[in-house]
Amino acid sequence: MTNGCKPDDRPVSAPVAPAASSAPAPAAPAPPAATEIATRGEVAFVVRPLNGPGTMGPRVLSPASDAVLEEVRAWIVAHPDAGPVRIECAANPTMMSGMPTPRWPAGLAAQVGRWLVDHGVDCRRIEVIGWLDRSPDAPGERVRFRVGPRAEGRREEERIDPCAP
Repeated sequence: MTNGCKPDDRPVSAPVAPAASSAPAPAAPAPPAATEIATRGEVAFVVRPLNGPGTMGPRVLSPASDAVLEEVRAWIVAHPDAGPVRIECAANPTMMSGMPTPRWPAGLAAQVGRWLVDHGVDCRRIEVIGWLDRSPDAPGERVRFRVGPRAEGRREEERIDPCAP
């Protein structure tokens, strides 16, 4: 060599990959606890008159709920890997007339589910559940949106298929 250095006669070898670790693979993360999707308001229902003022008809979603439901729709779209979102409507049976059944709150939750489906949410991404909340301080009816494990042990609940016509 012209620079006065003696050439290196050692053979050139390929780079060596790091040795595989013999440590066990990390454990799968524990399933997340049920999480409530926080909204800035509540879902509201109004009584629709049947044949004019003074006649009571069915309870329907209030247009005032649109902003809350849009928040939930946006959350579902932003979290495509999240499990199904449960629309849970609980009703206090002491505030219901007639024979209280979970069918009433399930029907209200189904209206919420229908709104979401009508606004682009895949029906397979939601579950619809109605149940009776017999705690003394329970509100008349309340809709919540949850992701994660479902509460177990509810004897009085009804599920509705959100994909049914």
